[in-house]
Amino acid sequence: MAYLKSKAEMFARVILFAALACLPVQLDAQEYPVTTVGNTELIVVPDCRVNAAYQVELAFQKSGTVESLMPQGRSVRRGEVVAQQSDAIVKAAFKIAERESANDIEIRFAKKAGELAQLKYERAQQADKRLSGTVTDFELRELRLAAEQSLLQLQQAEHQFAIAELKKDEQQVQLQALQIRSPFDGFVRAAPKQSGEYVREGETVIEIVNDSVMKVEGSIDAAQLEGVSIGRPVIIRSLHLGKEISFRGSVDFVDSKIEPISMKVKISALVQNENSILKDGLLVSMAIAPVASPQLSKK
Repeated sequence: MAYLKSKAEMFARVILFAALACLPVQLDAQEYPVTTVGNTELIVVPDCRVNAAYQVELAFQKSGTVESLMPQGRSVRRGEVVAQQSDAIVKAAFKIAERESANDIEIRFAKKAGELAQLKYERAQQADKRLSGTVTDFELRELRLAAEQSLLQLQQAEHQFAIAELKKDEQQVQLQALQIRSPFDGFVRAAPKQSGEYVREGETVIEIVNDSVMKVEGSIDAAQLEGVSIGRPVIIRSLHLGKEISFRGSVDFVDSKIEPISMKVKISALVQNENSILKDGLLVSMAIAPVASPQLSKK
Protein backbone atom coordinates (compact mmCIF):
# COMPACT_ATOMS: atom_id res chain seq x y z
CA MET A 1 0.00 0.00 0.00
CA ALA A 2 1.38 3.38 -1.00
CA TYR A 3 1.77 6.05 1.67
CA LEU A 4 2.22 9.77 1.13
CA LYS A 5 3.00 10.54 -2.47
CA SER A 6 5.56 13.29 -1.97
CA LYS A 7 7.41 15.20 0.68
CA ALA A 8 5.45 18.33 -0.27
CA GLU A 9 2.15 16.55 0.37
CA MET A 10 3.44 15.21 3.67
CA PHE A 11 4.46 18.70 4.76
CA ALA A 12 1.05 20.12 3.84
CA ARG A 13 -0.73 17.45 5.85
CA VAL A 14 1.47 18.15 8.86
CA ILE A 15 0.46 21.82 8.75
CA LEU A 16 -3.23 20.90 8.51
CA PHE A 17 -3.50 18.76 11.61
CA ALA A 18 -0.93 20.65 13.63
CA ALA A 19 -3.70 23.27 13.80
CA LEU A 20 -5.82 20.70 15.61
CA ALA A 21 -3.31 19.15 17.98
CA CYS A 22 -0.06 21.11 17.48
CA LEU A 23 1.63 17.78 16.65
CA PRO A 24 2.89 16.29 13.37
CA VAL A 25 0.44 14.09 11.53
CA GLN A 26 0.27 11.70 8.61
CA LEU A 27 -3.07 11.54 6.82
CA ASP A 28 -4.34 10.16 3.58
CA ALA A 29 -8.13 10.29 3.45
CA GLN A 30 -8.28 7.89 0.54
CA GLU A 31 -6.22 5.14 2.25
CA TYR A 32 -6.90 5.42 5.97
CA PRO A 33 -10.42 5.71 7.42
CA VAL A 34 -8.88 6.41 10.85
CA THR A 35 -5.50 7.96 11.65
CA THR A 36 -4.00 9.74 14.65
CA VAL A 37 -2.80 13.16 15.73
CA GLY A 38 -0.58 12.60 18.70
CA ASN A 39 -2.60 10.28 20.93
CA THR A 40 -5.94 11.31 19.39
CA GLU A 41 -7.61 9.16 16.75
CA LEU A 42 -9.17 11.03 13.87
CA ILE A 43 -12.04 9.76 11.78
CA VAL A 44 -11.34 10.82 8.22
CA VAL A 45 -14.24 11.15 5.82
CA PRO A 46 -13.22 11.49 2.15
CA ASP A 47 -15.25 12.87 -0.77
CA CYS A 48 -17.46 15.23 1.22
CA ARG A 49 -19.60 17.70 -0.69
CA VAL A 50 -19.66 21.41 0.20
CA ASN A 51 -22.88 23.40 0.10
CA ALA A 52 -23.84 26.83 1.39
CA ALA A 53 -25.53 26.46 4.77
CA TYR A 54 -27.91 29.33 3.99
CA GLN A 55 -29.39 29.30 0.51
CA VAL A 56 -32.97 29.70 -0.60
CA GLU A 57 -34.98 29.94 -3.81
CA LEU A 58 -37.76 32.49 -3.50
CA ALA A 59 -41.05 32.87 -5.37
CA PHE A 60 -44.11 35.12 -5.36
CA GLN A 61 -47.27 33.94 -3.62
CA LYS A 62 -49.41 34.82 -6.63
CA SER A 63 -49.03 34.87 -10.40
CA GLY A 64 -48.30 38.28 -11.89
CA THR A 65 -45.84 40.54 -13.67
CA VAL A 66 -42.39 41.24 -12.30
CA GLU A 67 -41.91 44.96 -11.75
CA SER A 68 -38.37 44.97 -10.38
CA LEU A 69 -35.70 42.44 -9.45
CA MET A 70 -32.30 42.62 -7.77
CA PRO A 71 -29.55 41.79 -10.29
CA GLN A 72 -27.34 38.73 -10.02
CA GLY A 73 -24.34 39.25 -7.72
CA ARG A 74 -25.88 42.11 -5.73
CA SER A 75 -25.36 42.02 -1.96
CA VAL A 76 -28.59 42.15 0.06
CA ARG A 77 -29.52 42.63 3.70
CA ARG A 78 -32.04 40.69 5.72
CA GLY A 79 -35.55 42.10 5.16
CA GLU A 80 -34.57 44.03 2.03
CA VAL A 81 -36.98 43.86 -0.92
CA VAL A 82 -35.28 41.81 -3.65
CA ALA A 83 -38.23 41.39 -6.03
CA GLN A 84 -41.46 43.30 -6.62
CA GLN A 85 -44.62 42.51 -8.58
CA SER A 86 -46.83 45.12 -10.21
CA ASP A 87 -49.05 46.50 -7.44
CA ALA A 88 -51.04 49.38 -8.95
CA ILE A 89 -54.45 47.69 -8.49
CA VAL A 90 -53.73 46.55 -4.94
CA LYS A 91 -52.41 49.99 -4.00
CA ALA A 92 -55.64 51.58 -5.23
CA ALA A 93 -57.69 49.09 -3.20
CA PHE A 94 -55.54 49.80 -0.17
CA LYS A 95 -56.13 53.55 -0.44
CA ILE A 96 -59.89 52.98 -0.57
CA ALA A 97 -59.76 50.68 2.46
CA GLU A 98 -57.53 53.16 4.30
CA ARG A 99 -59.99 55.97 3.66
CA GLU A 100 -62.94 53.87 4.80
CA SER A 101 -61.14 52.80 7.97
CA ALA A 102 -60.61 56.45 8.88
CA ASN A 103 -64.29 57.33 8.42
CA ASP A 104 -66.01 57.39 11.84
CA ILE A 105 -68.97 59.57 10.80
CA GLU A 106 -71.47 56.75 11.33
CA ILE A 107 -70.20 56.23 14.88
CA ARG A 108 -70.42 59.91 15.76
CA PHE A 109 -73.89 60.21 14.23
CA ALA A 110 -75.12 57.10 16.08
CA LYS A 111 -73.81 58.51 19.37
CA LYS A 112 -75.66 61.79 18.88
CA ALA A 113 -78.87 60.04 17.83
CA GLY A 114 -78.62 57.73 20.84
CA GLU A 115 -78.11 60.64 23.22
CA LEU A 116 -81.20 62.38 21.84
CA ALA A 117 -83.35 59.25 22.02
CA GLN A 118 -82.21 58.55 25.58
CA LEU A 119 -82.95 62.17 26.59
CA LYS A 120 -86.50 61.99 25.17
CA TYR A 121 -87.18 58.77 27.03
CA GLU A 122 -85.86 60.13 30.35
CA ARG A 123 -87.90 63.36 30.08
CA ALA A 124 -91.02 61.39 29.30
CA GLN A 125 -90.40 59.27 32.40
CA GLN A 126 -89.93 62.38 34.55
CA ALA A 127 -93.10 64.00 33.20
CA ASP A 128 -95.09 60.86 33.89
CA LYS A 129 -93.73 60.75 37.46
CA ARG A 130 -94.73 64.36 38.10
CA LEU A 131 -98.22 63.81 36.76
CA SER A 132 -99.36 60.28 36.18
CA GLY A 133 -101.00 59.72 32.81
CA THR A 134 -99.18 62.58 31.06
CA VAL A 135 -97.43 59.99 28.91
CA THR A 136 -99.17 56.76 28.05
CA ASP A 137 -97.51 53.39 28.57
CA PHE A 138 -97.44 52.91 24.80
CA GLU A 139 -95.55 56.18 24.28
CA LEU A 140 -93.04 55.27 27.01
CA ARG A 141 -92.43 51.88 25.44
CA GLU A 142 -92.02 53.51 22.04
CA LEU A 143 -89.44 56.01 23.40
CA ARG A 144 -87.56 53.28 25.27
CA LEU A 145 -87.44 51.19 22.09
CA ALA A 146 -86.07 54.18 20.16
CA ALA A 147 -83.32 54.63 22.77
CA GLU A 148 -82.42 50.93 22.63
CA GLN A 149 -82.46 51.03 18.84
CA SER A 150 -80.05 53.96 18.85
CA LEU A 151 -77.69 51.97 21.08
CA LEU A 152 -77.80 49.05 18.65
CA GLN A 153 -77.12 51.41 15.74
CA LEU A 154 -74.06 52.68 17.56
CA GLN A 155 -72.80 49.13 18.06
CA GLN A 156 -73.43 48.40 14.39
CA ALA A 157 -71.49 51.50 13.35
CA GLU A 158 -68.57 50.46 15.57
CA HIS A 159 -68.70 46.98 14.06
CA GLN A 160 -68.54 48.36 10.51
CA PHE A 161 -65.67 50.62 11.51
CA ALA A 162 -63.74 47.59 12.84
CA ILE A 163 -64.46 45.69 9.60
CA ALA A 164 -63.10 48.60 7.57
CA GLU A 165 -59.91 48.51 9.64
CA LEU A 166 -59.54 44.77 8.98
CA LYS A 167 -60.07 45.32 5.25
CA LYS A 168 -57.27 47.87 5.31
CA ASP A 169 -55.02 45.32 7.03
CA GLU A 170 -56.03 42.75 4.42
CA GLN A 171 -54.99 45.06 1.59
CA GLN A 172 -51.72 45.75 3.42
CA VAL A 173 -51.03 42.00 3.46
CA GLN A 174 -51.90 41.83 -0.24
CA LEU A 175 -49.32 44.54 -0.92
CA GLN A 176 -46.68 42.70 1.08
CA ALA A 177 -47.45 39.49 -0.83
CA LEU A 178 -46.34 41.28 -4.00
CA GLN A 179 -42.85 41.71 -2.52
CA ILE A 180 -40.09 39.21 -1.87
CA ARG A 181 -37.75 40.07 1.00
CA SER A 182 -34.42 38.45 1.72
CA PRO A 183 -34.61 36.14 4.77
CA PHE A 184 -30.95 36.75 5.63
CA ASP A 185 -27.86 38.73 4.66
CA GLY A 186 -26.23 37.41 1.50
CA PHE A 187 -26.02 37.94 -2.22
CA VAL A 188 -28.11 37.17 -5.29
CA ARG A 189 -26.75 33.98 -6.79
CA ALA A 190 -29.34 33.79 -9.56
CA ALA A 191 -32.14 35.98 -10.91
CA PRO A 192 -33.64 33.94 -13.76
CA LYS A 193 -36.52 36.34 -14.44
CA GLN A 194 -36.62 39.88 -15.84
CA SER A 195 -38.66 43.01 -15.20
CA GLY A 196 -41.91 42.87 -17.16
CA GLU A 197 -41.93 39.08 -17.30
CA TYR A 198 -45.03 37.18 -16.20
CA VAL A 199 -44.39 34.55 -13.53
CA ARG A 200 -46.63 31.93 -12.02
CA GLU A 201 -47.30 31.32 -8.35
CA GLY A 202 -44.44 29.34 -6.79
CA GLU A 203 -42.09 29.82 -9.75
CA THR A 204 -38.52 30.60 -8.66
CA VAL A 205 -37.75 34.26 -9.22
CA ILE A 206 -34.54 34.80 -7.28
CA GLU A 207 -31.99 32.76 -5.31
CA ILE A 208 -30.27 34.21 -2.23
CA VAL A 209 -27.10 32.69 -0.77
CA ASN A 210 -24.95 33.42 2.27
CA ASP A 211 -21.62 31.59 1.96
CA SER A 212 -20.08 32.78 5.24
CA VAL A 213 -20.96 29.36 6.69
CA MET A 214 -20.76 26.21 4.60
CA LYS A 215 -22.28 22.79 5.21
CA VAL A 216 -19.96 19.84 4.50
CA GLU A 217 -21.81 16.56 3.94
CA GLY A 218 -20.37 13.05 3.85
CA SER A 219 -20.82 9.50 5.12
CA ILE A 220 -19.02 7.40 7.71
CA ASP A 221 -19.00 3.67 8.34
CA ALA A 222 -21.60 2.51 10.82
CA ALA A 223 -18.77 1.03 12.90
CA GLN A 224 -17.42 4.56 13.47
CA LEU A 225 -20.75 5.95 14.65
CA GLU A 226 -19.98 5.69 18.36
CA GLY A 227 -17.06 8.08 17.96
CA VAL A 228 -19.05 10.84 16.30
CA SER A 229 -21.60 13.17 17.88
CA ILE A 230 -23.04 16.61 17.26
CA GLY A 231 -20.65 19.36 18.29
CA ARG A 232 -17.43 17.38 17.70
CA PRO A 233 -14.69 19.58 16.16
CA VAL A 234 -13.67 18.95 12.56
CA ILE A 235 -11.08 20.18 10.13
CA ILE A 236 -11.94 20.39 6.44
CA ARG A 237 -9.19 20.00 3.88
CA SER A 238 -9.23 20.76 0.17
CA LEU A 239 -6.63 20.14 -2.55
CA HIS A 240 -8.86 21.40 -5.36
CA LEU A 241 -8.11 25.11 -4.90
CA GLY A 242 -4.51 25.12 -6.15
CA LYS A 243 -3.11 24.48 -2.67
CA GLU A 244 -4.07 22.63 0.48
CA ILE A 245 -6.29 24.79 2.69
CA SER A 246 -7.89 23.89 6.01
CA PHE A 247 -11.03 25.16 7.72
CA ARG A 248 -12.37 24.64 11.23
CA GLY A 249 -15.91 23.61 12.08
CA SER A 250 -18.07 21.20 14.06
CA VAL A 251 -20.48 18.34 13.40
CA ASP A 252 -24.08 19.58 13.21
CA PHE A 253 -25.93 16.45 12.03
CA VAL A 254 -25.62 12.69 12.43
CA ASP A 255 -28.32 10.70 10.68
CA SER A 256 -30.22 8.07 12.63
CA LYS A 257 -30.50 5.87 9.53
CA ILE A 258 -27.88 3.42 8.30
CA GLU A 259 -27.89 2.74 4.58
CA PRO A 260 -28.57 -1.03 4.31
CA ILE A 261 -26.21 -1.78 1.40
CA SER A 262 -23.22 0.45 2.08
CA MET A 263 -23.62 0.42 5.90
CA LYS A 264 -22.87 4.15 5.85
CA VAL A 265 -24.33 6.93 7.96
CA LYS A 266 -24.79 10.46 6.65
CA ILE A 267 -23.20 13.28 8.63
CA SER A 268 -22.59 16.97 8.09
CA ALA A 269 -20.56 19.77 9.65
CA LEU A 270 -20.82 23.55 9.63
CA VAL A 271 -17.61 25.39 8.74
CA GLN A 272 -16.73 29.07 8.88
CA ASN A 273 -15.85 30.03 5.31
CA GLU A 274 -13.23 32.75 5.69
CA ASN A 275 -12.93 35.03 2.65
CA SER A 276 -15.54 32.86 0.86
CA ILE A 277 -12.83 30.43 -0.25
CA LEU A 278 -14.96 27.28 -0.10
CA LYS A 279 -17.35 27.04 -3.03
CA ASP A 280 -20.65 25.26 -3.45
CA GLY A 281 -20.14 21.80 -4.96
CA LEU A 282 -16.48 21.45 -3.95
CA LEU A 283 -15.20 18.02 -2.86
CA VAL A 284 -13.19 17.98 0.37
CA SER A 285 -12.11 15.58 3.10
CA MET A 286 -13.19 15.95 6.70
CA ALA A 287 -11.26 14.90 9.81
CA ILE A 288 -13.36 14.45 12.95
CA ALA A 289 -11.98 14.42 16.49
CA PRO A 290 -13.98 11.55 18.05
CA VAL A 291 -15.37 11.50 21.57
CA ALA A 292 -12.88 10.66 24.30
CA SER A 293 -14.65 7.39 25.09
CA PRO A 294 -16.36 5.58 22.23
CA GLN A 295 -18.66 3.77 24.62
CA LEU A 296 -22.28 4.75 24.37
CA SER A 297 -23.88 5.93 27.62
CA LYS A 298 -26.24 3.37 29.10
CA LYS A 299 -29.41 4.52 30.76
